[in-house]
Amino acid sequence: METKILGLLRTATLAAGLSLVASFGAHAITITSTALTTAQLSAMTPQLNPLATTTTGTVYQNVTGSVSGLRRSPWQGSTYDSTGWYSSVSAGASATYDFGSLQSSFSLIWGSPDNYNDLVIRLISGNVLVATINGVAAQPPVAIGASYFSVTGVSFDRLVFTSGNTNAFEFANLRVPEPGSLALLGLGLLGLGLSRRRKA
Repeated sequence: METKILGLLRTATLAAGLSLVASFGAHAITITSTALTTAQLSAMTPQLNPLATTTTGTVYQNVTGSVSGLRRSPWQGSTYDSTGWYSSVSAGASATYDFGSLQSSFSLIWGSPDNYNDLVIRLISGNVLVATINGVAAQPPVAIGASYFSVTGVSFDRLVFTSGNTNAFEFANLRVPEPGSLALLGLGLLGLGLSRRRKA
């Protein structure tokens, strides 16, 4: 089951299935959240998250396994339950990721999204706040286990992950594609399509 939210999210808490369309300049954010079964998680390949540029409070980066009362692996129940890498932002802590250029999308596996987990995206010019995405926006209709979460259609140079006053915010396989990589991928797919068309 998929939840798509179109438009720019300023500072909003969104329940699964709710759509909000807003505008802010030329930006239109698309958020996709899909519940993952343990079989789907087992079919994925754990990848190291990039290291945060700065952290406050307690942040565990690229750890494995769950620790009761401290952090729970997004890979829990899957083949990678005790071996899959993930990062965990503890209660009251934050992890900031700064990029050298504007980015337009990111994706991750969000372990049991909660309404006290916030993800903040900032624009490069003047550090203007673009959006605040609360954990509720990542919850599929049945809010258990992990979700594949992606955001596209927005310009940002910084991601800030924070957790509220209780528990932690766990995520795995954080990917922020470089704009140049996306252009090369697009050209490669276009070339593949043209070559198949010529063969037909």
